[in-house]
Amino acid sequence: MEEVYVVEIAASGPKGIPSDAVAEVAVCRMDADGGDFDTVFSDSVLLDPRDLGKDSLDYLSINYGIEPEELYMGAEASVVSDHLKDVIYGHE
Repeated sequence: MEEVYVVEIAASGPKGIPSDAVAEVAVCRMDADGGDFDTVFSDSVLLDPRDLGKDSLDYLSINYGIEPEELYMGAEASVVSDHLKDVIYGHE
C-alpha cells in the first residue's frame, strides 16, 4: 500500500447521520507513511440554513468555519456523492 485516502465529513452536529446533515465532504490523498498529502476533493452540499436551525449553524461555524451563506453555494447531495464515489473508488 503506497497511499491511503482520508475522508472528512463536516456534519451539522455531533451525532452524525441521520440526526445531522452533511454540509461538506473533503478527501485527502496521503502517503502510507503519513509524510506527504494533498487534497484531491472538496465539495459543499446545498443546504438551506433556515432548515438547520441556530444550534446546527453555530456548530458548523465553530467546528468547521462554515458560515450560513456558504450553505447556499453547495451542490445537490446526490451530485456530491457521485463525485466522491468517483474519487475514492478503488483506493484504500
